[in-house]
Amino acid sequence: MSNEAAAAQSAVESADQAAQSLHHRLTASGHERPEGDRCLICFDLIELPVLHHSKLNACCMKRVCDGCILEAIQRGIYDSCPFCRTPFPTDGASELAMIQKRVDKGDVEAIFHL
Repeated sequence: MSNEAAAAQSAVESADQAAQSLHHRLTASGHERPEGDRCLICFDLIELPVLHHSKLNACCMKRVCDGCILEAIQRGIYDSCPFCRTPFPTDGASELAMIQKRVDKGDVEAIFHL
């Protein structure tokens, strides 16, 4: 009877460990943020929702946070990208041409944007 009791106790402990492992995996997973959520100038995480707190520049297809955009404006960089210093496009056709240029170079972000 002691062998059966020991086997039952071992099974209960094994089940408890499995349950704790599953609970840890379920509560700890999904909290990572992709690298694309970081500003490439200051390297801070961009606040969620990312699209409302940052800008994707068509010239280099880099996402820059609103804080770095504001800092660039305060330093007198009004009409060019704070990341690559390329002048901002003035109309939709020139913006599309910039994106197409990045697509021709094989930029995945530009291909996704089109």
